[in-house]
Amino acid sequence: MFNRWLLRIQRNLQQISAPNSIARRLLMASLVILPLYLAATGWFFARSFEASQLSSAHDRLRVQFYALLGAVEFDAEGIKVGTHIGDPRLRQLNSGLYAVVQHPQGELLWQSPSSVGLDLNQQLLATDNPPHTGVERFDTFVDTIPLARFQYQTVWETDDGEDMPLVFTILEDQTAQRSELRAFLRELWFGLGSAALLLTLAQAIILRWGLQPLRQLAHDLTDLEQGHRAALPEHYPEELQILAANLNQLLQREQQQRERYRNTLGDLAHSLKTPLAVLRQAASNTTPDRTLLDEQIQRMDQLISYQLQRAVLSSPHNLQQRLLLKPLVDKLVSTFAKVYFEKNPGFTVAIAEDCECRGDEADLLELLGNLLDNACKACKRSISIVANNSERWLLIAIEDDGPGIAEDRRAAILQRGQRADSYAPGQGIGLAVAVDILDSYGAELDIGQSALGGARFSIRWPAR
Repeated sequence: MFNRWLLRIQRNLQQISAPNSIARRLLMASLVILPLYLAATGWFFARSFEASQLSSAHDRLRVQFYALLGAVEFDAEGIKVGTHIGDPRLRQLNSGLYAVVQHPQGELLWQSPSSVGLDLNQQLLATDNPPHTGVERFDTFVDTIPLARFQYQTVWETDDGEDMPLVFTILEDQTAQRSELRAFLRELWFGLGSAALLLTLAQAIILRWGLQPLRQLAHDLTDLEQGHRAALPEHYPEELQILAANLNQLLQREQQQRERYRNTLGDLAHSLKTPLAVLRQAASNTTPDRTLLDEQIQRMDQLISYQLQRAVLSSPHNLQQRLLLKPLVDKLVSTFAKVYFEKNPGFTVAIAEDCECRGDEADLLELLGNLLDNACKACKRSISIVANNSERWLLIAIEDDGPGIAEDRRAAILQRGQRADSYAPGQGIGLAVAVDILDSYGAELDIGQSALGGARFSIRWPAR
């Protein structure tokens, strides 16, 4: 299941170089958003530049109006403008700057020499809708040529004391400004287009560089799947370190589970040896003991269920079940007496009838059975089982009068597959199973020298 899940992650990560990849999605999003952003930026700059042009034209025409207003004189013959008008362009034909003074009803009173050839129509002078008195008007329009227009209506007091309303109109040709705007827009869009290309290229390079850890992770997962590495390295960026750590933890748990299954098969085979030996002995008798056969078959069924349960459970045990220890030991002694009937070991059991142990019965039978099996194999004649309760611990000691275990070998034999000697056939599994059970309960095992001359296995089992 883990391999399938790992393969799915690997394939998803390898999609980085596929059409539906993260990199291409981000790049396509950039290709859509970046031009829109640059287009909006260009539009803003273009509008700002055009508004700046219009604002400058407005200011220029206002200045021309004040200069013209200062040069205007009124007498019996009508409007006169001094020869020294503010801007010399007003005296040049078709110079691009034009000035007109008129009545609000449209009667033309004066026009600059520059406007002689200009079609001063009703639309241009706004005779149908003049500005209000004291209010300036600025606008632009395109007829035959683009023009900016400034208009202002004022009231002139004649020598007779009469008020005469006058409308001043200042016009400026915007052809040069329009050309300048077009040139600016060409340069603007060329610059923004070049920037878009450079930013897209930079984005592609950044995406390739930024997503390189994902490609490396996909490559490492391939190596992991092919068995070239046992775990993912730890050199990923911090955004991927959690993923890599979780994958390593998952891989480690899967490996531990696989190892537990493998060990369970060995433990099961090891556990079944004793009841099989009893069954073999019973089957050799002319009249088999049916009760004994049923007991061992039931024991084998319990062992299979127990080992299967151990294969899937790895959490510490809940020490709530109270068991009397002596009946369990007596049951094991009776079984091993039948298995090793030819050796006929002498068992000495010193356990109080009310001595209790907190744990699972199958665990205790497996633990004590493995230790007693080793004692039966190693002993010459005698085996001693002693148990005492203290405030914190239940102390159990199993001793034999065999050859004992060398001090430098005591730690090694607790490893799976290690044996202390070759006095009897075996695979070195029993003590490893015992250590696994003890660890799950927080118990301890110590190997020492027995007063009987052989080995002493001392168990410290939590009393609470």
